[in-house]
Amino acid sequence: MTNPVYDVVIVGAGSGGVGAAIGAARSGARTLLLDASPSPGGVVASAWVHNWEPTCGNSRLTREIWSRMRAMPGGAPEMPFTTSRNGKDGKRNPTMPFELWAYRKALKDIFEELPRLEFMGSACCIGVEAAKRRLTAIRVFRENSVQAVQARCFIDSSGVLAVARMAGCRTMLGADSRDDFHESVAPETGDRHDLNKVNWIYRVRPGSAPSLHLRESDIPEYARINELFTVELPCGDMLVNICGHGTFSPEIPGDRARADREEYERAYLSYCWQVASGRHGDWALVGFAPELGIRESYRLHARRILTLNDVLAGGGAEARRFIARTDHPIDVHGTNLESLLGSIPYGIPYETTLPLEYDNLWVASRGIGVTHVVNGSCRLSRTLMTLGEAVGKAAAIAAGNGMLSGDVSPGSIADFDLAP
Repeated sequence: MTNPVYDVVIVGAGSGGVGAAIGAARSGARTLLLDASPSPGGVVASAWVHNWEPTCGNSRLTREIWSRMRAMPGGAPEMPFTTSRNGKDGKRNPTMPFELWAYRKALKDIFEELPRLEFMGSACCIGVEAAKRRLTAIRVFRENSVQAVQARCFIDSSGVLAVARMAGCRTMLGADSRDDFHESVAPETGDRHDLNKVNWIYRVRPGSAPSLHLRESDIPEYARINELFTVELPCGDMLVNICGHGTFSPEIPGDRARADREEYERAYLSYCWQVASGRHGDWALVGFAPELGIRESYRLHARRILTLNDVLAGGGAEARRFIARTDHPIDVHGTNLESLLGSIPYGIPYETTLPLEYDNLWVASRGIGVTHVVNGSCRLSRTLMTLGEAVGKAAAIAAGNGMLSGDVSPGSIADFDLAP
């Protein structure tokens, strides 16, 4: 491949990138999706977040993937597709767990049905090329060589805004100050290192006889965690999430190594606590996720920043600008915002995906243009896949018609349910 020309190139194969790739290819664009990992999946795969939390605003693509996984024996449980955070009784709807192999198989099958979609794994974007307000190429390192990949349009679906940051786009990080966006719940002083909490997920097999050599008294207080978020997989195994106790900032030198070390140890000792204390004495440890679960990183300083004030105000006439929707609570671990504000349905405007600096670059990841407070509730898989699919369609329209990103009508790309 020497300087190939694509209509749309997408960097990052998490939920947003997968949605963008399928949306672009199904809209007729010659599409390349690349990722540093050998297979698509993002944090669903790397951090074992392979359960969809209940939320509204799902697209037909998320329903399609769920149906494909349900058709695989042991791939996903016999349960309805949830379309809201809470049921009619006001109680939280159940999550939708699935096996990682089933998710990857569903994506592989869809990709193979799309001749205009190419996936390039084990590929790292290490630079960009630009002219005026347009990106012209990205530089990709793969198999010990560097190549320039040209395209008409680009989508940054990486969790760390790799393309946008290399291109010089304005970004935000950490907690915003109260004066930044006039959010009453924001701290008086901002802090770039104050991000949503991180943690390591592990998998257990109930009904077994675990081999454990630690006593209850051996386990330190910080690992005696009893408030767990557990999800039962189709085979009976359980994913255990201690729901955010650690910190990590990408701008502190060496902080990732520290966070990895501390949170892996915390997860292991929290498992030991469950067994040794007798709370779950029959949990045999199956294993740990390959990587630390990170909820928040850089966010785009987009043409539109979605704030808590926008969420509380509702959509109104602005609803025609929405390309995704969610009713997951405002969820910043370590705060009381979820219990304080509850579940609030709101839409995500198209302009939150558009950088100020370029006319052929979009963002379709947890790094869209929202405040730190709002980021906690719109970062989930199905929301990002729905948003990504719309962005992929927008890029395909722009590439095929010589349009600027801001000239694409949100109404022509949005595809999410407004009601169950």
